[in-house]
Amino acid sequence: MPVGRNTVTWNSMISGFARCGFLPLARKLFDDMPERNVISWNSMIAGYVLGGDLETARRLFDKMPERDVVSWSCMISAYAQSNLCRDALDLFNEMLSENATTPNEVTMMSALSVCAQLSALEQGKWIHAYIDSSEMRLSDNLGAALIDMYAKCGNIKTAVELFWKLDRRNVSSWNALITGLAINGLAHKSLEVFAEMKRSEMKPNDITFLGILTACCHGGLVDEGRRHFDSMSKVYGIQPDVKHYGCMVDLLGRAGLLEEAEQLVKSMPMKPDVMILGALLGACRIHGDDGLADRVRMDFFDLNPRNAGCHVLLSHIYAAADRWADASEMRNIISAQGIKKEPGSSSIELDGAVNEYSVGDNSHP
Repeated sequence: MPVGRNTVTWNSMISGFARCGFLPLARKLFDDMPERNVISWNSMIAGYVLGGDLETARRLFDKMPERDVVSWSCMISAYAQSNLCRDALDLFNEMLSENATTPNEVTMMSALSVCAQLSALEQGKWIHAYIDSSEMRLSDNLGAALIDMYAKCGNIKTAVELFWKLDRRNVSSWNALITGLAINGLAHKSLEVFAEMKRSEMKPNDITFLGILTACCHGGLVDEGRRHFDSMSKVYGIQPDVKHYGCMVDLLGRAGLLEEAEQLVKSMPMKPDVMILGALLGACRIHGDDGLADRVRMDFFDLNPRNAGCHVLLSHIYAAADRWADASEMRNIISAQGIKKEPGSSSIELDGAVNEYSVGDNSHP
């Protein structure tokens, strides 16, 4: 091997090319290097994950002669962030069954995130017990992941107890509890925790306000929602993004303030996404405003004409207004363009195993 070109040098080049998106160059170096170590494999896998090619990343992962905690955590985290929850959970369980590598904080946070998405409470409890039994330090972020998991699995009592037992609380911990209370319908309690957060002099961030606006939306607290939305930029210097606007549009629409909701959408500094227009259409359906639906339809077709949910909503709105020709047109568009609505799905946890079901699914006994 030439002087100065050792494994560390090769790995640095592979990692650099991969991070910059030059995956073919990184892969050529990886294939050509005379001797690889686990860092070489991890760098290449991380590059494919960063590039969104999870299939190739997994093939490399499966070929690794040896794996460390970084290898496992990289793949589990990639699956979790791509909403491939079952793949993430299966790989996490495989990691534990091999007993070759001890999971670290990153691994546990990814696994807890998956449990939260799947509402896999028993699996989440098992991970919590594993953290305690292995005497893993309950950091701010790991504590926040546990709070988030318990809240999203509906065990809000344990989430609250865990929050107040934490030695230290960072903004992620506060956000997990505020959002957890909001999605469990405890809007006023969520706002109380936010007030306590401000008293503790913890500075809120954009995620904090997403939780607060969600609480206001779930509780129908229009004035509170307006006040907190306005305070984002005026008091805290946080510019609302499309998700914050979406919460406000949903809040105003559900309250029947359709004109204000429409004006808010028009005032947005960014183009509205399908979720915002869907929230407007949902409000139109609730309150029978087919005129606003017509205006939203024009914006919607410019934005994403192949979204089945909005087509179906428009069809229902027109049918309710006895505009049968327009309702039929929406149905015809869905059929003619081959637009398909993805079936709804849910999961149920039995004996520690998570089973997923979709509408019309008869694959499970």
